[in-house]
Amino acid sequence: MRRYILVAVLVLAVAAISLTAAAADTIKLGLVGPMTGPVAAYGEGVRDGAILAVEQINASGGVLGKQIELVILDTQGDAQQTNILVNRLIQREQIVGLIGPVITTEAVVGGPICQRFGVPMITPTATAVEVTLVGDYVFRVCYTDDYQSIAAVNYMHQQGIKKAGVLYKVGDTYSEGLKNVFVDAFRKLGGEVIDVAYNLGDTDFSAQLSTLKSFGAEGVFCPFYYDDAILVTRQAAAMGFAPLFVGPDGWDAPELLDQAGDAALGATMTTHYSPTDTRPMVQQYLKDYQERFGRFPIVLSALGYDAARLMIDAIERAGSLDRRAIRDAIAATEGFDGVTGNSISLDANGNPIKDVTIVMVVKKDGKLAFEFVDAVRP
Repeated sequence: MRRYILVAVLVLAVAAISLTAAAADTIKLGLVGPMTGPVAAYGEGVRDGAILAVEQINASGGVLGKQIELVILDTQGDAQQTNILVNRLIQREQIVGLIGPVITTEAVVGGPICQRFGVPMITPTATAVEVTLVGDYVFRVCYTDDYQSIAAVNYMHQQGIKKAGVLYKVGDTYSEGLKNVFVDAFRKLGGEVIDVAYNLGDTDFSAQLSTLKSFGAEGVFCPFYYDDAILVTRQAAAMGFAPLFVGPDGWDAPELLDQAGDAALGATMTTHYSPTDTRPMVQQYLKDYQERFGRFPIVLSALGYDAARLMIDAIERAGSLDRRAIRDAIAATEGFDGVTGNSISLDANGNPIKDVTIVMVVKKDGKLAFEFVDAVRP
């Protein structure tokens, strides 16, 4: 019996050694996000951008003499599932870094777990300020909500606007947060500003638009998503109110062009990058993405691409798979060129210092399109 036990132990030991050796041949990175459910498009976009980055780096020889292995798990947009999967990636898969989570409600769950285990995390797309405040292992490549508000203020100021209005949604964290920063920053530049609220579910904005028109708003900042932007721009056009509408990244959706029509002409928005940006890196990314996936990328794909590249770049700069060394390399990032920004560095809270892209709705060849206007650094 002892002989059989000894043989069994030896077999298990050899298997364990084989698994360890196999694992040592690759560098494991985790990626979590909603691949199914109501916001699956966000997770899929980030996933595909990260896959492209990993495949390109592996094709060029990998990093530290090893290939990158990307372990992708579906959170289904659920915070509890995020908790389970991030723990699984860290404790079972032994990842050296995490890309994601994708949305803020998941990122505020994943961040504390990564911090507790000392695993560097880069969220491509969670913009809420509090995400990176949990500790020094949590980073992002997207700008924060307050960062894009200041960019919107600077852009309006550059356009000579002295009187601005803000139309925002009551009770919506995204909308109210952007509004508060905008109002404060606009006033500090000497401008006059009025803020007007609406409620969740409202579809008639005529009263709010009339108030803004009576105030004489030359520009109106609209911190909400494209579905409400469609209604607002159409109703403003119907009443002959034509200020410079400026929206946040939530406006950057083809549905705005398709459903708002000419009412959206001239509207501008802050976003993460523009396909019409002529930088060679942007154009090469678009070409490579379409060749790999056979479709045009959404904005979040570019952020997933940059997050994966930054993580791998940090591993190379660290010259080690030690998680602390990788964290230190991420924190020390300076001059990183991404699709979503030139010469990116990170501040003390793990947030990127980068340009915010401004795009405008224009008509090209008889069709509405988003056109690159400027890159503004707050």
